[in-house]
Amino acid sequence: MKKYFHHSKIMVSVFKEFGISLIGPKKSRIFYSEIDVDRFYVEGVLFELETRLGIVLDERESKDLQSPLDIILCFKNKLENLNAAGKRLDLKHSELDYSRFQVSV
Repeated sequence: MKKYFHHSKIMVSVFKEFGISLIGPKKSRIFYSEIDVDRFYVEGVLFELETRLGIVLDERESKDLQSPLDIILCFKNKLENLNAAGKRLDLKHSELDYSRFQVSV
């Protein structure tokens, strides 16, 4: 129970840092139409969450996320699956897939 509370605090903190409110129905607002952000911004949120939680989403999972609530539920499910499988969350920075965050200049 303590771990889930800790992970929830991390998620709330990241959304707050990115200026995305999770209060009431605001967490269900749709990115791009109801929250004026672009895909790069959402990828930044996902990157921060992956880094801080030590969980990496695959590209298919991240493309389906339409709202802050979708992101929260996705990470929550990943955490539950890892805990059920008895896997530890000790992913190192070097193991994260940075390829989808590269920017061409």
